[in-house]
Amino acid sequence: MKALTQCLLIFLLALPAVLAAEDTIDPAKAIIGTWVLDEEATWARFRQSDAWKSMTPEQQLEFRTTVWPKAQAAILSTAYRFHPDEIIVVVKDKQTIMPAMQTGGEGRTVTYQIGTGPRSSKLIMTFINPNLIIIDTGGGQPNYYVWKRQGK
Repeated sequence: MKALTQCLLIFLLALPAVLAAEDTIDPAKAIIGTWVLDEEATWARFRQSDAWKSMTPEQQLEFRTTVWPKAQAAILSTAYRFHPDEIIVVVKDKQTIMPAMQTGGEGRTVTYQIGTGPRSSKLIMTFINPNLIIIDTGGGQPNYYVWKRQGK
């Protein structure tokens, strides 16, 4: 019994360090890999939004049964593959390779610059946790899609 109590005490004392380690993310390294849509997290995120809350019950029902399934079907076959010097966007069987580079990041965010010159754009990825991100184009539009690391 004493050994069990000691193990429990050690676990409880170590728990804050374990949780802090889980919360520590190096976005520049953590982004490398393949990311696919997390349907459940995306739906949960949208249901917390002002857009959802402002709908009447009838509008919510229509959105859930008509709009949402169409939006999901269009994006479920999409994956993002991040590499240090390129981003590959996969839609169904088609791959688009875009030369890109990491241009910064802060805290739980990493930014990629895609292309050069006046036609360049950027993607900003914000980590919710090590296996969930939000991809934003910086255009100011609401973005409810949550992406998960493939295989997690």
